[in-house]
Order: sequence, then C-alpha cells, then structure tokens
Amino acid sequence: MNLGGLIISQMVLSIQLPITVFLQIYLTSSQKVMGKHKNSKVMRLLLLLIGLILTILNIMLFASFL
Repeated sequence: MNLGGLIISQMVLSIQLPITVFLQIYLTSSQKVMGKHKNSKVMRLLLLLIGLILTILNIMLFASFL
C-alpha cells in the first residue's frame, strides 16, 4: 500500500480547509447574510482564533514533510 500517496492527498485536501473555515466565519458574521442571527464579536474572535490555530497546524504539517 502506498502511504506516501495517501499522506500527500490529505495534505492537498487540507489546503482548502482554512479557506473554507475563514469563509464560513465571514459569512456567519455578516449582518447582510445572517441578519439578527450573525455571530457576536466574542464568538467571531473565538472562531478566528480557532481558524488561526488550524492554519498554523497545517503549516506545521507541511513543514514537517520538507
């Protein structure tokens, strides 16, 4: 079984994950999109922190394979 190919494919898929997370944070924090159900400032800050941690972990994953 070729585990190298599996790891590389998962790394490529993980590239889109931070993009999707930050897009979802943007959309759910938008008054225009969500109306009265938009994220509060505290929730938005928490979500951005989680997105930043996710991005840093992905960068660390790529760096470990170089």
